[in-house]
Amino acid sequence: MALDLERFHGPDPNTVLRAERAFLAVNEVDRIIVTGSGGNLHPFLPLDPFHGVHRAYAWQGVGPPQFVQVNCTAARHADGRYGWTWPVGQVHSYDRLTVIAAISDPLSGRLQDPAWVFSAPMFRRLAYLSRGQDGHDQYWIEASPTGHDRFARHRITLGDVWQRLVLAGQEQLMAAPPESTRDQGTVYEQLVAADLIRQSRGRFALYRPGMDIAGRDLLVQLVDTWRTISLQIKGTTMIVRGTRIQCLVKRWTFRPSEDFWLAFYFFDVERGSFGKYCWLVPSLDFAALTADQHFPRSINFQVTIEGEDNRWRKFRHEIDSQRRTDRHSGSGA
Repeated sequence: MALDLERFHGPDPNTVLRAERAFLAVNEVDRIIVTGSGGNLHPFLPLDPFHGVHRAYAWQGVGPPQFVQVNCTAARHADGRYGWTWPVGQVHSYDRLTVIAAISDPLSGRLQDPAWVFSAPMFRRLAYLSRGQDGHDQYWIEASPTGHDRFARHRITLGDVWQRLVLAGQEQLMAAPPESTRDQGTVYEQLVAADLIRQSRGRFALYRPGMDIAGRDLLVQLVDTWRTISLQIKGTTMIVRGTRIQCLVKRWTFRPSEDFWLAFYFFDVERGSFGKYCWLVPSLDFAALTADQHFPRSINFQVTIEGEDNRWRKFRHEIDSQRRTDRHSGSGA
């Protein structure tokens, strides 16, 4: 069975729905904040997304949380300014709530410099208030990416956004770099999910398990069909022996089947993004190619950073082409 994108008859692939753009933008903000802070600001994802908060970030996962609302629905005007609107009921005014107005490319979902960052009380003082076309009250701003206006002092580069979320004194408590064996699971899963959604242009629906016990991190569905595959995502930030990356697959979560794949990634901390290549390996192939390993608790995946290894070469894909490989499932022909 194939997740055949060429025969997909869903929405126009060049159309990115508002909700999808918001998801991609928030995950881009995660990437920017986590990498900019050196891994010290940890994201918390809301289970109930209906209170105007997209993320909470805590220093090293235990500090007082900073709450964040992201708006990426910028409309560009003829004079070069950008405009955003917010329903009044979705903008609150408590301490440690930050409002971020961002510019998102409507096709790629990537965020672009600059961004505007406000404390919630300041936002409510500065933003304009009017009645929207739907008859409901709304806040709105129009800001120049280069000029001087009432919002200019809140304009910063994306790379500096994380600094607005750090309380006094916290930056002195920088965490040690992660060990090579540390699993950055949730962050990798979110970034991979955002990349797959962006590249598929709305053709994939992604699901995360409610119970993380079976080794399946993402369920990928071809929208409006029963076609699916499951992914286990493995990532590392470390290079070993100068040129190699290594990931460990736990044996007790590894249950090969036709609709189960493994995805291996290298995350470049200095660049704040995934490396050039990823490796997408059907679990049956992975089992066959590692049958000579007899470690009791884990299976070792090791490859050169440029992926020249003959054993894994056919599973190597450029990071921006991975959606074309998500084509197999064991649920049908």
